[in-house]
Amino acid sequence: MLLLLVGATGIFLVYEQSRITRAGYAISKLSSEEATLVENLRVVKVDVTRLCQGDELERKVADMRLGLMPPPEDRFLAVVFNPSDERYR
Repeated sequence: MLLLLVGATGIFLVYEQSRITRAGYAISKLSSEEATLVENLRVVKVDVTRLCQGDELERKVADMRLGLMPPPEDRFLAVVFNPSDERYR
């Protein structure tokens, strides 16, 4: 009878330890997901702040009303102007 009680207690302890281990893995996974979500929230807040600024918002609305789009890369020419250059005096 004592042997049966010791065996049942051992099985119970192994079962409980496996549950604790599974719970630890679940907590670790959820902590990782939380960190990812917190970073995503930070990025979204930065975007909202940037997009809600007056000049950025006005430019976006004006672009949408006029149907403007950024030019393709092969049609874009950057011009550098140096006011101290003698050619511009």
